[in-house]
Amino acid sequence: MTIKRILITLVAAAILFAARAVEATRAAEGHLKPEIRDAVKVTRAMLAPMRFAKQKVWYSALLEDPRYGKYKAGYMFIEFDKDKDGNLILRQESDIRQVLYSVKMSREFVKYEEVIDRQTGLPLRASFEYDVSGRTYWLISIKLPPESRMATKKTAIFDWTSNKIKMTYGDGPNAHVRMFPLERDSVPAFAPVIFMFRLMGRQEEKVYSFRYFDMQRERYEDSYLQFEGPRAKGIQKYSTVPQGWGDQTVTSFWFGPPSEEAPNGRFEKYIINPLITRYITFLPTTKEKALEPVTPLID
Repeated sequence: MTIKRILITLVAAAILFAARAVEATRAAEGHLKPEIRDAVKVTRAMLAPMRFAKQKVWYSALLEDPRYGKYKAGYMFIEFDKDKDGNLILRQESDIRQVLYSVKMSREFVKYEEVIDRQTGLPLRASFEYDVSGRTYWLISIKLPPESRMATKKTAIFDWTSNKIKMTYGDGPNAHVRMFPLERDSVPAFAPVIFMFRLMGRQEEKVYSFRYFDMQRERYEDSYLQFEGPRAKGIQKYSTVPQGWGDQTVTSFWFGPPSEEAPNGRFEKYIINPLITRYITFLPTTKEKALEPVTPLID
């Protein structure tokens, strides 16, 4: 698997779509794994009320490859906050880069924010930003090709009275708007994170499903999560469950107990695609270290 493909996979997984499996439609249930068909559906009533303290944890993103070693590839942070009405705000941001010598070959920036009613678990508002740029190749003595770039910014309002999702693209009075039907039994996109932070679903034989609106794909998706048991020092491990067989993304989370710097607990380690030769590992660190320059893959 190429580094470019890994970084694309990271975008799909790193924003707590982190708990999302590679897509498969509900109509294709005959091809799903048996444990997926029998998954326990997580509801908002299971997650609410949500009483989290404010906190922000920074992570260094490490690209690991057995041929070349371990490289710093960027950063991520996860933040718990509150709005003026006391609703829960969850934010996740990642910035992943690939550098050869001093040349930036690719950069993928993703930011997702969701406002959730603390008492009911209803998603109220959400925003999604995505900015990716890169070069197709670079060789010494060959002129650099122009850098290509794609960026998008979306905001969504969940109207539980009219059962509509209002999606706005960009900013300003002339911003394009689309409407999507709202599924009343859906959960917030951050529901898998809330589920793990509350240490729910700790039955290793069970798989838990989450139905949420994916702002990147602009449709409802299902993701699946399974508890993999306790580890040392009070750490609990969860992993996503692919919907079928084949080359699919698996994301694993090692969740640690509350501490002075993280009163809600935190991910002590967070790995995307651990079953292949190259993968991304997120490790908690300070803001200063998280924002240090990335390591060139070749220098």
